[in-house]
Amino acid sequence: MFLRFYASLALLFCVCFIAYDWAYPLLWWENALSAEESRRHSGEGMREIAVELSEMKATNAGDRLLAAASDLLESADIALQPSYELIEYSILENKDMSLSLDQRRRLTAGEYLLTERSSPDSWSVQAAIPNKDMTLEAVFKEQGDGGSFYTWLAGYVILYLSLLAVVLHLLLANVKRPLRESISQVSAALRRINSLFDGPTGPVQSAVAPAELLQQASTVERHIAREKESRARHYDDLRDLLHGVAHEFRSPMARISFALDLADDETDKPAPDPGNIRALHQEISGALDELSGLVKEVLSYSRLEHGRDELQWEPVAVMDVVEEILAKQRKLHPQVEFVTPAEPAIQEIQVWVDRRLFSRALVNLIRNAARFADHSVRISWLLTDAHFELQVDDDGPGVPPGKRQRVFEPFTRLDPSRSRDSGGAGLGLAIVKSISTLHGGTVSVTDSRQGGACFTLCWPKEPTQ
Repeated sequence: MFLRFYASLALLFCVCFIAYDWAYPLLWWENALSAEESRRHSGEGMREIAVELSEMKATNAGDRLLAAASDLLESADIALQPSYELIEYSILENKDMSLSLDQRRRLTAGEYLLTERSSPDSWSVQAAIPNKDMTLEAVFKEQGDGGSFYTWLAGYVILYLSLLAVVLHLLLANVKRPLRESISQVSAALRRINSLFDGPTGPVQSAVAPAELLQQASTVERHIAREKESRARHYDDLRDLLHGVAHEFRSPMARISFALDLADDETDKPAPDPGNIRALHQEISGALDELSGLVKEVLSYSRLEHGRDELQWEPVAVMDVVEEILAKQRKLHPQVEFVTPAEPAIQEIQVWVDRRLFSRALVNLIRNAARFADHSVRISWLLTDAHFELQVDDDGPGVPPGKRQRVFEPFTRLDPSRSRDSGGAGLGLAIVKSISTLHGGTVSVTDSRQGGACFTLCWPKEPTQ
């Protein structure tokens, strides 16, 4: 490509040289005509001198001076035909002139004197005025060098650079056109990639500036980095989930294995005890129920984490859902007092939620509070301009400040008091967090005014989708 480019420049150089060398004589001819015009004007100036001399009865001197000027123009040996112009003339007394004896003799004999002046490119012609002790002096100056080498070279360089600028402009235009199309295609591809992350971004423009292209590439890079980070976090969560599932499965499976061993020993006896067999059967059945519940919890958590449940938004009366849950919890935890708001205005509050998931989140929060409460659990809620908040307080041991984020992670048990003996698979609060995220809200835990833990749901008042 570069070889073709340099060959094109060399060809352009040759074409310019030939064209300019052909056209230059024509340009010089115009300069020659201008020189002739200058000579004509000089001749007119000389005739004015002759008229003035005729008044002094000395027309022959004017004729001689005209002849001297003509001889000067013909004899001046200057390159490329220079032209001269009469710029001034004067009549001097001989006594005021510093002339040699030879010069005075020549003037007296009717000859003229041709002298180069001190100023560059100027000549003087001197001729004696007959019958007068006076001399006429005319000064001619060169009009310009229309045919010098430097003028020729300057004209050629200007012509070559002008044509080179035109050629480069056309060349760059041809290069920019496919480049602009390539940039537009790359920009369209980047927009399509960005749309995979953020959704449609509008029509692709036909002309895209490099700055916008760099911005789109930077956006893609951020998306890729975020996707890598998300995948890494997903793999970490999956690893932790599998580890937690395996750990949770170990206990009921060990109980089943132990119960089966005892059942084998019992059946090997000559007289098996039916009561022992029934107890072992109940132990195995309970362990299987625990495994079944654990599988359901894991599946529910997985669906919520991956957003596979489509929310069914509807207005729900909070009091109705709470009373429905408390009806069962009061039977499971008769020692715990469950307190709800008594104000009619609060009892009538309705919120837009997915009823099934909202009920699931409240069940997990209230059940968790009932397990660790000493005497009472208080449920309260309120509606602000933009959010719905629900709080579940208990008077149990609470959650230490340094562990309040971990409590929402899967299979997290903070201390022995929150052990398997209290029931549950360790996924209840993690499921609450996932449900809150699906609703565009949050869940947090702080200290309760009753001395235990206070779990707070903060969800948008209106649907987020």
